[in-house]
Amino acid sequence: MNYTDIINGCWELLGALFTIPSITSLLKEKKAIGISWVTVIFFLAWGLWNVFFYPVNNLMYSFVGGVILSITNIIWFILIIKYHKKKDETI
Repeated sequence: MNYTDIINGCWELLGALFTIPSITSLLKEKKAIGISWVTVIFFLAWGLWNVFFYPVNNLMYSFVGGVILSITNIIWFILIIKYHKKKDETI
């Protein structure tokens, strides 16, 4: 059993859990103010790379955590775009 894979997979899942409040905040406030899309894009790209990287290196716990984190980052990014456009329409 690869304990480093399990630990890394848990970190990935923890990252997804920490992303969920940002998603719920955007859904509630319907405003993307003070959010840098550059940061979200960077971590989304990194997460998508990990989704490729982990299975190639037989890190399946990390892969599962990485997929979940990537999904939450994709949702967050889509909401940022959606609510940023709405902000521009009201100006």
